[in-house]
Amino acid sequence: MKPKILVMEDDESIREKLVRLLEDAGHTVIQAKNGGDAVANVLPYCANEPLDLAFLDFETPYPKRSFSLSINGVQVAAHIKEKNSDTKVILYSGKKKEDIFERINVGEEEFSQVVDYYLKKPAQPNQILDAIAGLIGKGKGF
Repeated sequence: MKPKILVMEDDESIREKLVRLLEDAGHTVIQAKNGGDAVANVLPYCANEPLDLAFLDFETPYPKRSFSLSINGVQVAAHIKEKNSDTKVILYSGKKKEDIFERINVGEEEFSQVVDYYLKKPAQPNQILDAIAGLIGKGKGF
C-alpha cells in the first residue's frame, strides 16, 4: 500500500512540484492550499484512512473573500496529531525555526510534540525525499 501524504502549500507552483516529486516516488498525495482547507476538507476525509505523513508549509495565507480559516502549519500539525499521533509531520518554511517559536509563542519542546522534522525553504528534492524516508521508512514506497 502506498504511503498517504498530505501536502499543504499555498503557492500552486511549489505545491505542484511537491506533488509530482512525491507521486513519482510512489506516494499517494492529497493536497490542501491552506490550513483552513486542510482542517475542513482533508482531515475529515482521512479519518478512516490515516495519513502516513503531512508536509506542511508554515504560513498559508488565504484570500480575504474566502470563508476558510486562517490556520498555520503548526496548528494543522496539532489537529493531525490529535486525530492520529502516529502521523509524521514535516514543517516546511522559509523562516528560521526560532522565528517560528517566537511568532507562535512556543518553545522547542512544545513544537516537537507536533512537528517531527523541520525543513527550511528552499530544499532540494533529495532533501525532501530523505526527510520523508527517515520518518516513514524506505520500505514504504521507495
